[in-house]
Amino acid sequence: MKNNESIVCLGHDENALLFNSSGIRGIVVKDRSKLLEEINLLIKNDIKIILISDNFKKEVLEVRNELNGVYPIFLLLPLDGISKDGVEQIRKDVERATGINLF
Repeated sequence: MKNNESIVCLGHDENALLFNSSGIRGIVVKDRSKLLEEINLLIKNDIKIILISDNFKKEVLEVRNELNGVYPIFLLLPLDGISKDGVEQIRKDVERATGINLF
């Protein structure tokens, strides 16, 4: 892992790898145990923002409830297409992180 890395994308399929072209490391995780392992590793490595497939919404909510600090910020993305839940969650995450409702 790069020392200057602050944003990582976790996805359930190769769509997560598209982020590599923009300088954000994409990681494909296929199951719950691998996802939780990767999230814990990213937290230990002080990753500030984790972009994550909204297919893992349940797992992200569980992890988020266990954390006390502001970081990491989890942004659920609809990597398979457009999801109203995903857009709403991004709005909530931005508001939680900044204290400002941008939408």
